[in-house]
Amino acid sequence: MAGLTEAPVVVKDVTDEQAMELALVENLQREDLDPVEEALGIRELMTRCDLTQEQAARKLGKSRSALANSLRLLNLPETVLELLKGGFLTTGHAKVVLGLPTPELQEQAAQIIADHELNVRQAEALCKKLAKPPKEPVEPAPRGTLPVEVEESLKQALGSEVNVAYHDGKGKLTVHFYSDEQLKAFANLLGQYQVED
Repeated sequence: MAGLTEAPVVVKDVTDEQAMELALVENLQREDLDPVEEALGIRELMTRCDLTQEQAARKLGKSRSALANSLRLLNLPETVLELLKGGFLTTGHAKVVLGLPTPELQEQAAQIIADHELNVRQAEALCKKLAKPPKEPVEPAPRGTLPVEVEESLKQALGSEVNVAYHDGKGKLTVHFYSDEQLKAFANLLGQYQVED
């Protein structure tokens, strides 16, 4: 083995629990772990060895916030975790998707990101758009009885479409006409235009 006849080693007497902890830590320090395997390994280390996030972070040489972010990935739906495992999403994408309020939206966003190979900025824009609830249609304020009565009365008197827009004692009266003759007739009614017969 590499021409060595001796290799330096450190022999430690450890309990079964310590040996398990060392094995878990060593496994988590492999470079070929995907983000989901890493998060599952961290959770297993914390559970089996009864460690806090702070203690686990120290043993793994990570910041507590990096460890917490890794664990948060496990809150994603299974379909999103599969995309992450398969390399269709990055950890950056997954963090953005985590910001969506429902698992359904998270799955929808993750699939769009993977299908269209969006970068993280594009994923942020997509998630921002998906997080906005559709605007509720604004119902018009109920009209009082006076505008409705005037509108109906004028429709009857003029024989034409009439609209009254009214708010706080002010408004606009619109009378529709469909020919020059109808316009002249309206003007005659108002006494503003005299048509010669």
